[in-house]
Order: sequence, then structure tokens, then C-alpha cells
Amino acid sequence: MKHLIKVIFIICFFLFLVYGKAQNCLKCVDSPNEQTEQFSILKSKFHLIQLYGDYSLRTTNFYNKHYNGNVGWVESRIIFPYFSELFSNILPLPDIFITATLKDLKDIYWEQRIDYGFGIEWRPFKRIHANLFPINWTKHLRIYTVNLSGYYLNIKENWRPDKDLRTGIELYRECNLYSFNENTTGNNYFWSEFWCDFSYRTTNFYINDFNTWVFGFVPKYGVKIFPGNDFTLMPYLTGQIQLTGRDEFMQNRLLLGMGLRIMPFKKYKTYLIGTFLSSCKIYIEFERNIVYFKDVPCSNIPKYDVSFGVTYSINRY
Repeated sequence: MKHLIKVIFIICFFLFLVYGKAQNCLKCVDSPNEQTEQFSILKSKFHLIQLYGDYSLRTTNFYNKHYNGNVGWVESRIIFPYFSELFSNILPLPDIFITATLKDLKDIYWEQRIDYGFGIEWRPFKRIHANLFPINWTKHLRIYTVNLSGYYLNIKENWRPDKDLRTGIELYRECNLYSFNENTTGNNYFWSEFWCDFSYRTTNFYINDFNTWVFGFVPKYGVKIFPGNDFTLMPYLTGQIQLTGRDEFMQNRLLLGMGLRIMPFKKYKTYLIGTFLSSCKIYIEFERNIVYFKDVPCSNIPKYDVSFGVTYSINRY
């Protein structure tokens, strides 16, 4: 019976995606990312500040059946000078950035830290026109190398690494998130988010000889119910694929789930506080582990998680 439920869940998940494609509903209107000559706090022709994060309360966190605690992180990247905008080459120049991430997870002390560092990223296809379907998504690809240091906020064993070097390629894309006009049809009623990363990491802040690749993929695909309403309901399907060159179960698994979100402050776009509020998404989400690709955990590790939280993203594209 358990295997049957898994099969039905997976079939429904992919049928939903196929149906959306058949109805021409996977067309994507990217979140606004136009650069202007006018200077602002968050972006200009000379700089770009990216802010994104998530804070949630979780029932298990796939860690403990009685976890019932918080999981939170905030990340910022500052790109300066913004070479790819300063010079209008057909092939964009690479950009230099500094970054910092604050993490806080209940009971998981080695994930309670600040990661900070500097790097270089290159978006070779960022000038591709939005109308060039189906390759316009490539403008969101970033090839990067970043050198990170970690400052542990709680306990740190002597063997725990505090440096990490990562080289990889990342894609993050938001589709149709900020169009809520109920008088239009088509992609206005469908929205999606996609994050994917493939990178080689020296420690991953896990062990000193980690030295392997890491792959992560998190899609979200949903609909808008009553899109002209201030509290538009946005149910969605989601999942998560984690794979590494190592064998640990928590780094090699497939999750599938569903959720519901609202964007109650989407109309507030004035000043910095308005930019932050308009990007906030309040959500509740259920996910279940479908399969472990390598090691299998002991029986007391939970196979599901329910989370309630808020997430935001500013200039993340």
C-alpha cells in the first residue's frame, strides 16, 4: 500500500506538469530585473545588492520526530563594481561579489553559523532576449567560484572545518509571481520558482576532506486562485532532489510535497521597506521523503515534515 501511494503521488505530480505544458501555462514572465541609470540603495548601473532568506517552524525537519523548532537563514550578495552592466559587451564580463549567510537551526549546532566570503560570477547568457523561447531561461545561469569562511555561533569541534571553496553553476528563476490582474488569462494564473545548483566543494563545512560534488534541485509550480484579490491563494506542488558524491542519507534523497502560500503585501513597492514587503511569501508546506539514493537511515528518522514560515527574495535572478 505504501508503494502504491508513492507511485500515485509521483504520477499526479508529473501529470500536473504535463497538463500545464499542454495548456501553454509554463510560459514565464520573469520578475522585474531592469537596470537603470538612476542610483538606488539596492541597485544601479554600478552595483547590485541581492537579499533572500527563509524562516520557518518545522515539525520534524527530517531530523527528529519531535523537532518542533525553527529553521532560518538569510543571505546577501553585493556585486561591485557591476562590470556586466557598466560595459555593454555582447558577451558580458564577469562580476566580483562579496557574500554573507546567517543560519540558525534548532538543535543542529554545526548549522548555527555565519558564512562569509568573496567570489566571482559570470552570466554568459544574461543578454539573451526574453522572447527567445525556449532558451531564454539560460540568462539566469551563473557560473561561480566563491571562497567562504565560517564563524560558528555555538559549539565547534576542533575537527569541524571553518573554510570552504566552491565552484559551480546555479540557476534561480521566478515566473509570473507578481502579475495578479484578474482580467487577463494564460500564464497570469500559473506561477513557478526553480532553483538548481551543481558545485564542487572542498569541505561543505562538514568535514575537511569532503572534496566532492553536490547537486540540488527545488522546483515549485502552482496556480493563483482569485488573482485579483489582496490575499490570492497560491497552492503549489514542490519537491527536492539532493545528490552528492558521498553516501550519507540526508544528502542523497528525493522529497515530494505540496503547499499553500499568500503574498499579502505584494502591492507595497515604495521605498526599501515596500520592496521587502512585496517580496514576502507566507506559506505552509508538507513534504515527504520518497526514496534514499544511497545510505538508508535508521527507522527513527522521520519521513515527512510540515513547515510554516515566510520567505523572501529581492533582486535574486
